[in-house]
Formats: sequence, structure tokens, C-alpha cells
Amino acid sequence: MPFSCYFVINVLTFKTQIIRFPDNIYVKITMKKYTNQLLHQFFIFVILLAVNGCAQLPAKNNTSSPYKELNSINKFPDKLCDLNKGKITNYEEKTPGGGFSVKYSNPCCVVDIYIFDAQIDHIPNNINDGIVVNMFKNTMFYTIDFYSKDEYENLTYSNGRLIEIDNCEMWFMEMEYTTKDIEKRYSVLGMTVFEGKYFKFRITTLKDELNNHKARVNCIIRAIVDEVLN
Repeated sequence: MPFSCYFVINVLTFKTQIIRFPDNIYVKITMKKYTNQLLHQFFIFVILLAVNGCAQLPAKNNTSSPYKELNSINKFPDKLCDLNKGKITNYEEKTPGGGFSVKYSNPCCVVDIYIFDAQIDHIPNNINDGIVVNMFKNTMFYTIDFYSKDEYENLTYSNGRLIEIDNCEMWFMEMEYTTKDIEKRYSVLGMTVFEGKYFKFRITTLKDELNNHKARVNCIIRAIVDEVLN
């Protein structure tokens, strides 16, 4: 069956049955704690990359990068739409393969961008390659599990699907949830390949009734594509 319709969980064993995702709808989730421990060191870095939409920007920047041979670190502009660039974090020193992240924020929106290789020498420049698809699927599962915790409510999410913006293909999913402070939030996860590395972004913003949050997120995604990836 198509990737957007059916996922086989081959890393985690849940107490519930295999999860099926109907096409083109949001679905409520009721996920139970998984019973197996992670089976491979490959996934340690994913935990480090879990993004909390409520995170605040630290004051000090760390501009060191494990990928100095790439142009990546220099391609990030000072602003994305109306968001200011914040902290650059190097995960590589503590978790080889974890890469680095760049954070952008304003009072109602947070963007985290990650470039990493998971200790794979070269990530195929093919969004449909199994290596890329599996990484996106596992990232989706970790993200869904994170926002299934007690401090978040009313979690809904869309299928993972391919989108294309300005000739850039990426895997993409949407989520909505409510925080313990009764704030409604809209969040998206995207992943593509950039300079032989995984390129992942997470955008979280306040939700409003006029759907301005979706226009805001679309603006940010287009800025990421036009100013960083192209």
C-alpha cells in the first residue's frame, strides 16, 4: 500500500495494533507507551533532535559546525520572513551523526532546522530512496509519541506526503494540538536531502481561527527553500 496510507512499525513494538493512516484526513491518536527499548544506536540522535514548540531561545550563540566543508552554515540568513536567527547548536561532538541545528523565532512562532547524516557517508539525493523515507517515517513516529504525552491534548495529525515548492521536493506532515496552557498550536515537519545530508525542519506557531497560521507557515517554508536550499 502507498506510504501515505500504511506504515509498518519495524523499530518500536506498541501495545496497540499496527497504525493505519487514512488518506487526506486528520485522525485522533491514542498511542500507548511502547514496550521495547530502542534497538540501535542509530536512533539516539533523533531523541536529541526532538523539538519542543515552547522552547525559548538561549541568549548565546554557538557558531561552531561539524560541517565546515559545506556551505550550509553560511547559507542561513539572519531572518526568515519575520523570524530572527537564534542559536546554532552542534550535536556532533556528543552524538556523532547528529549534525547541527539553527533556530529562528518571533513571539508566536519557532523554527528549528537540522542538517545531519546519521553517520551515513552519503545520503542519496532521491527523496523516494528507502533511506530517506525510513528516516522521515521514524522521525514522524518519535514526534507523534512526544506530543502524545500528558502535557499536550487534542493531538491530530495528517499523513506524511510529498510536496514540491519551487522545484524542491520534501516529505511533509501537519499536526495540531493544545498545550496545558490551553494554547492551540499548529506544527509542521518537513524533510529533504541537501548537500548529501538530511535536511529537516520543524515549524510551530500559534493557531488562529482565520487560518493565518497556515499562510505564515507557507511563507516560512518558501523562505527556507528559496534562501537556504536553492
